[in-house]
Amino acid sequence: MDRLIGKIEKEYASGRNWSQGGELCDMAAKGSRSVDETTLRFRIYAPQDVNYPGSPEGQRRFSLGKEAVANVRSAGIYFECVSERLDGSKNRPARIYGGLGKAHDRGDALENAMDNLRV
Repeated sequence: MDRLIGKIEKEYASGRNWSQGGELCDMAAKGSRSVDETTLRFRIYAPQDVNYPGSPEGQRRFSLGKEAVANVRSAGIYFECVSERLDGSKNRPARIYGGLGKAHDRGDALENAMDNLRV
Protein backbone atom coordinates (compact mmCIF):
# COMPACT_ATOMS: atom_id res chain seq x y z
CA MET A 1 0.00 0.00 0.00
CA ASP A 2 2.93 2.34 0.68
CA ARG A 3 4.07 1.96 -2.95
CA LEU A 4 0.57 2.80 -4.16
CA ILE A 5 0.44 5.91 -1.97
CA GLY A 6 3.87 6.93 -3.26
CA LYS A 7 2.69 6.59 -6.86
CA ILE A 8 -0.43 8.63 -6.12
CA GLU A 9 1.74 11.38 -4.59
CA LYS A 10 4.05 11.36 -7.62
CA GLU A 11 1.23 11.41 -10.20
CA TYR A 12 -0.61 14.15 -8.31
CA ALA A 13 2.54 16.28 -8.01
CA SER A 14 3.05 16.03 -11.80
CA GLY A 15 -0.10 18.11 -12.30
CA ARG A 16 -1.56 15.69 -14.85
CA ASN A 17 -5.32 15.17 -14.96
CA TRP A 18 -5.04 11.36 -14.96
CA SER A 19 -2.50 8.55 -14.75
CA GLN A 20 -0.59 8.74 -18.01
CA GLY A 21 0.76 5.20 -17.78
CA GLY A 22 -2.65 3.68 -17.07
CA GLU A 23 -2.85 1.88 -13.77
CA LEU A 24 -1.04 3.08 -10.66
CA CYS A 25 -1.34 -0.37 -9.21
CA ASP A 26 -2.58 -3.66 -10.60
CA MET A 27 -2.88 -6.46 -8.05
CA ALA A 28 -3.69 -10.12 -8.65
CA ALA A 29 -3.25 -13.31 -6.68
CA LYS A 30 0.40 -14.19 -6.04
CA GLY A 31 1.75 -16.37 -8.83
CA SER A 32 -1.30 -15.68 -11.00
CA ARG A 33 -0.70 -15.59 -14.73
CA SER A 34 -4.20 -16.06 -16.08
CA VAL A 35 -6.06 -13.14 -17.61
CA ASP A 36 -9.18 -14.56 -15.98
CA GLU A 37 -7.94 -14.00 -12.41
CA THR A 38 -9.54 -11.49 -10.07
CA THR A 39 -7.70 -8.16 -10.06
CA LEU A 40 -7.69 -4.97 -8.01
CA ARG A 41 -6.60 -1.75 -9.74
CA PHE A 42 -6.04 1.87 -8.80
CA ARG A 43 -5.49 4.90 -11.00
CA ILE A 44 -5.94 8.65 -11.11
CA TYR A 45 -8.99 9.25 -13.27
CA ALA A 46 -9.90 12.01 -15.71
CA PRO A 47 -12.93 14.19 -14.82
CA GLN A 48 -14.88 12.88 -17.82
CA ASP A 49 -14.61 9.29 -16.53
CA VAL A 50 -17.35 9.94 -13.95
CA ASN A 51 -20.98 9.48 -15.05
CA TYR A 52 -19.88 8.00 -18.37
CA PRO A 53 -23.05 7.20 -20.37
CA GLY A 54 -24.08 3.59 -20.68
CA SER A 55 -23.33 0.76 -18.34
CA PRO A 56 -22.90 -2.99 -18.59
CA GLU A 57 -25.95 -5.15 -18.10
CA GLY A 58 -26.71 -5.76 -14.44
CA GLN A 59 -24.57 -2.87 -13.22
CA ARG A 60 -25.94 -0.93 -10.27
CA ARG A 61 -25.01 2.56 -9.11
CA PHE A 62 -24.43 3.41 -5.47
CA SER A 63 -24.28 6.74 -3.61
CA LEU A 64 -20.65 6.54 -2.57
CA GLY A 65 -17.76 8.82 -3.52
CA LYS A 66 -18.19 10.70 -6.80
CA GLU A 67 -19.54 7.54 -8.42
CA ALA A 68 -19.70 3.89 -7.44
CA VAL A 69 -20.84 1.02 -9.66
CA ALA A 70 -20.97 -2.73 -9.16
CA ASN A 71 -22.27 -5.91 -10.73
CA VAL A 72 -21.75 -9.64 -10.12
CA ARG A 73 -18.15 -9.70 -11.44
CA SER A 74 -16.79 -6.20 -10.92
CA ALA A 75 -17.02 -2.98 -8.96
CA GLY A 76 -15.48 0.46 -9.06
CA ILE A 77 -15.45 3.64 -7.04
CA TYR A 78 -14.37 7.11 -8.10
CA PHE A 79 -13.52 9.38 -5.20
CA GLU A 80 -11.59 12.55 -4.41
CA CYS A 81 -8.80 12.69 -1.86
CA VAL A 82 -7.60 15.67 0.17
CA SER A 83 -4.45 15.06 2.19
CA GLU A 84 -1.54 16.93 3.74
CA ARG A 85 0.66 14.58 1.69
CA LEU A 86 -0.82 15.99 -1.54
CA ASP A 87 0.23 19.64 -1.70
CA GLY A 88 -2.62 21.76 -3.06
CA SER A 89 -5.24 19.02 -2.76
CA LYS A 90 -7.44 21.23 -0.60
CA ASN A 91 -8.15 23.29 -3.73
CA ARG A 92 -7.60 20.52 -6.30
CA PRO A 93 -8.38 17.10 -4.79
CA ALA A 94 -6.69 14.02 -6.21
CA ARG A 95 -9.19 11.95 -8.22
CA ILE A 96 -8.68 8.25 -7.48
CA TYR A 97 -10.38 5.21 -8.98
CA GLY A 98 -10.30 1.80 -7.32
CA GLY A 99 -11.70 -1.18 -9.17
CA LEU A 100 -12.26 -4.88 -8.69
CA GLY A 101 -12.38 -6.96 -11.85
CA LYS A 102 -13.20 -10.54 -12.80
CA ALA A 103 -14.53 -11.48 -9.38
CA HIS A 104 -16.19 -14.87 -8.95
CA ASP A 105 -19.84 -14.68 -10.08
CA ARG A 106 -21.96 -15.56 -7.06
CA GLY A 107 -25.27 -14.57 -8.63
CA ASP A 108 -27.02 -11.30 -9.33
CA ALA A 109 -28.35 -10.59 -5.84
CA LEU A 110 -27.85 -7.02 -4.66
CA GLU A 111 -25.75 -8.29 -1.73
CA ASN A 112 -23.21 -9.79 -4.16
CA ALA A 113 -22.76 -6.50 -6.02
CA MET A 114 -22.38 -4.71 -2.69
CA ASP A 115 -19.78 -7.27 -1.56
CA ASN A 116 -17.77 -6.58 -4.73
CA LEU A 117 -17.93 -2.85 -4.02
CA ARG A 118 -16.73 -3.40 -0.43
CA VAL A 119 -13.55 -5.05 -1.70
